[in-house]
Amino acid sequence: MIISTVPINDTVDLPVLYVNPIMSQQDLDKIQRYIDLKDSHHSEALIEIIELKTKLNNKDDLLKFLNTQLKKRDLIHSGFIESVEEREQHASTAYGNLVAIPHPVMPLAKQTFIYMITMEKPIAWDDKEVQIVFCLGLKKNTTINLEKMYQNLTDIINDYTKVLKLIEADTEEQFHKVFSP
Repeated sequence: MIISTVPINDTVDLPVLYVNPIMSQQDLDKIQRYIDLKDSHHSEALIEIIELKTKLNNKDDLLKFLNTQLKKRDLIHSGFIESVEEREQHASTAYGNLVAIPHPVMPLAKQTFIYMITMEKPIAWDDKEVQIVFCLGLKKNTTINLEKMYQNLTDIINDYTKVLKLIEADTEEQFHKVFSP
């Protein structure tokens, strides 16, 4: 949005709100109402899916499982898992501490999501062992602020105690208490 004190004669692709040169409370209220209205019409939420203590035996089984579940939920465009596999060929997404964060090379999700999976036993993931997976799917031009989620993931990767608590979680509520404190 453009906030201006003078008329804009050019055609612009953004909404224009006009305010007084010395902004009043009325001007601030006008801006706030616009923002609130815009947020309520275009709210996009991060979809969180949690699967606890799954019985998967290897990375390929996990990727097939993800593909099936994400298609079932209609969250991905075709080629999503192939793009994840392509990303894995460039560099492994197993970061150590039993954590992997697979994601495609480009945004191929219909909605932005994080699919969190813990496994009963660690599986081989290239040269590391993985027991918790955070699969990220980003929608092209998403409006979701993902900063907090990225910070949570960074904290988890660097804190083995948190990883173990997540793996031990028996309920989504227990998992969420550790993932989003």
